[in-house]
Formats: sequence, structure tokens, C-alpha cells
Amino acid sequence: MDKTTNEMREYYKQISDRMCDFEKYYDWVAEMVPDNCRICEVGIADGYSAIMLAEKILNLGKNIERFVLVDSLDYGGFRQAQTVINHIIKSELKCFDFIQQGSLDASCNFPDGYFHHVFIDASHTYEPTKADCRLWYRKVLDEYWMAGHDANMEGVKEAIAEVIPEDDLKIMETEKGLGVWLVLKTESLKLR
Repeated sequence: MDKTTNEMREYYKQISDRMCDFEKYYDWVAEMVPDNCRICEVGIADGYSAIMLAEKILNLGKNIERFVLVDSLDYGGFRQAQTVINHIIKSELKCFDFIQQGSLDASCNFPDGYFHHVFIDASHTYEPTKADCRLWYRKVLDEYWMAGHDANMEGVKEAIAEVIPEDDLKIMETEKGLGVWLVLKTESLKLR
């Protein structure tokens, strides 16, 4: 758990944001999650967006009980893991659990209704995105949000449209036009 301080945390600005165009969305998430929240980011690249969100939450005077980072490291291997760990150390954030495992296997590590927010940015292809949505949605607490990046990307766009009912699927445009998709977890909403 990280204790809040009067000092603004902005280590994330020292990391390249080349793959992240959803800072405004994470501003909203930081406001929305409760104190002592539990968050999961699936597909973390170099750790930029996770560190950004954690710092935004702490800068609002909230604590983070647990922030789980999930990545298979398929595209970056040891070098990617080393980069993420170095950024976590330099950020001085103590809230992170870094799970080096595929998304679907990692989802089995958590009970249903555990997280206040899950953000999916792992696979950008049709079948894995559908599976990610179906499995991680269960892990979100009722009345909180599951979301993901690349809502406008072929494969992701079709997957979320198939799995999430149209009336429940929200799309937020982002700076580079990649988009964030989101769905509110409710007791009555079942994904297809």
C-alpha cells in the first residue's frame, strides 16, 4: 500500500508515452475508483500507463490496496521485464504486483468481483480479445468498469461488438484515435 504525500508524483512523465493515448481516460478512472482500490492492467508494455494511473490516484489523496500488472512478455521478453521492473523501482511505488503470465492464465489467480477497475491492452486480435473480455469481466466488482485500449482497431472492434451488448458498450475517443472501450459491470449484464 502506498501512503499519500503532499508531493505530486509524476515519474510517468519520464517514460515514453508512445503506446498510450488514453491519459484523459485514466484521469477519469483516478477520480472514479475508491480509496484503497484494487486495479488490474492486462498488457503493460513498459509500465508507462500503469505508473501514470497509480500516480494520478495517489495525487488525489487516495491509497491503492493493490495494482496488478499482467503481461506475457511475448513481444519483449527479458528486456521488457527488466524495463518494467526498473520503472517500478524508480517510481518508488509499492502497490504493484507484476505477474509475468498470459492474460487468461493470470485471470485464474483472482476471485470474481475482486477489482474496482480492469484495463485490457494485451492481445489486439479477435479471438483473444473476446476471451479476455469474458474472463476479466467476471473479476470486476459490480458497479465498476472494465475497459480496454484500441477500440477502433480491426479485431478488437469486432470482438467487443460481439461480446458486449451494444447498449452497454461505450467508446471514448483518444488523442491518437485508437479509442478506449468500456462497459459497466452490473449484476444483470451478462456478456455474450
